[in-house]
Amino acid sequence: MAELESLVTYVIRSVNGVINDRAHVVSDIKPCLRSIACHSVFDSLRTVADSQKVWSSRQLVTTLESSTDILELPVTYGTAQPPLDGRTLTPGHFIRIWSIYGLDGTWYPTISCAMTLTKLSGARNDLAHGNEPFNIIFSQPGLDVKSIERYMDEMCMLYIHFSNSFVDYIENSRYI
Repeated sequence: MAELESLVTYVIRSVNGVINDRAHVVSDIKPCLRSIACHSVFDSLRTVADSQKVWSSRQLVTTLESSTDILELPVTYGTAQPPLDGRTLTPGHFIRIWSIYGLDGTWYPTISCAMTLTKLSGARNDLAHGNEPFNIIFSQPGLDVKSIERYMDEMCMLYIHFSNSFVDYIENSRYI
């Protein structure tokens, strides 16, 4: 799971950097991508007590479709790379990524791959947080050595699918 988290973080960080380097105007990008373009504004709204600042930020968000500001997508180090949250990756994270970036198709290459991610993320959390003893987790149905080998093959398909989806996204400027 750590490899997947590392890959997803790297790809999102790289994609955001490439799009930033192309110096697009905010109004030129897909509307769905504007939610991450305003990440810092939305993030600051969680802690702002000054109502004037809150309403100024809200007004800013409503004018993005006509904004002539240069787009600046977040590229972070040391904290979770938006739109990630620092938690174990689940299908919900990929659904969010596909929605925010407006990617074509589905986030998973096969249904079994989506089911595998759910199974592995649950097992990873049980192990990491000590919810179940090690021997109990790996004696559960579907967590034997042969199944885990199959899961690794399916996760490799997800790595390739995820990376290829973003290569196509950047090469064909699908964010515009």
